[in-house]
Amino acid sequence: MTRIAVIGTGTAVGKTHATRALTLALAHTGAEVAALKPIESGVGAGPTDFDLLARAGTFSVAPPPYAFPDALSPHLAARRARRPVRIDVVADWVRNHPARWTFIETAGALLSPLSLRTTNLDLVVELDCAAVVLVAQDRLGVLHELRACTLALRVALPDIPLLVLLQPPARPDTSTGVNADEVRRLGIARQVHSLPRHASPDHPSVQVAAGRALRALARLTGPASRPPTR
Repeated sequence: MTRIAVIGTGTAVGKTHATRALTLALAHTGAEVAALKPIESGVGAGPTDFDLLARAGTFSVAPPPYAFPDALSPHLAARRARRPVRIDVVADWVRNHPARWTFIETAGALLSPLSLRTTNLDLVVELDCAAVVLVAQDRLGVLHELRACTLALRVALPDIPLLVLLQPPARPDTSTGVNADEVRRLGIARQVHSLPRHASPDHPSVQVAAGRALRALARLTGPASRPPTR
């Protein structure tokens, strides 16, 4: 079983879009794959991120342990609901989904607090993921966001994550389209992939890009956990 965490440099950067795209690309190969969101805030009427991810996979998913109505940081939403988030509960829930491949999307950004003492980074460490996908928008300021997140990740995890830049961002600027090359030049990361955001996750253009990202993940996770290819 191979677990892959999907985290963001900030809130609403496109983690769910990226996770769905990667999950669908892997599912199209015939692989057994689950896409999980164990913690979600801002849950209301209509499909949740949890629902969208569950539908993208091929593995049956149990209801999430934490779903909060208030659109706040996870720790604040949990406080209002009087139901503190416990990392051990989340980890047990994830491990109870023994799919061959599992994508776990976090709530909020890498260092978003889950409680007064824990963040999403702590959760990623607890889950012992084979790889981390770091999602950001291709816009001005992303170089700082990526460097800050990769520095934080290196404290706890030995491997540099796979970076996914969503294009175009909600508000394109003069840096859009050049940031990927600069990430490589600055040595922030070598594995950088762009993913179209203007189309649905199952659109052919998105799936082609997701397939390239999956092949990069194969190099990160090693031969024993290499995703199948089409």
